[in-house]
Amino acid sequence: MCFLVVFLGLSTSGCSTYRTLETATPDSPILFSGTRMNINAIRKNSLGLRQFNTRPPRYPWLDLPASLMLDIIMLTVTGGPAACHALFENPRSR
Repeated sequence: MCFLVVFLGLSTSGCSTYRTLETATPDSPILFSGTRMNINAIRKNSLGLRQFNTRPPRYPWLDLPASLMLDIIMLTVTGGPAACHALFENPRSR
């Protein structure tokens, strides 16, 4: 029964990690993006949510564990571009 509730919650709101990586622009954060978006949605931080190009999930508490796991898996894909962006394209690092 618990699995069904979690599955329905995630299917109605979508996975934050997938949605943030799918709509990412060069200036949007990609490292742990789904987890960061869920935390900003839980805190009701509208300023933090503006950096993502998608709406937060309807139930961020339900999406948070799945997004954290997917963000950890996607770290191998998002870690390299995030490091390159921080080293070479960020004007504060110069």
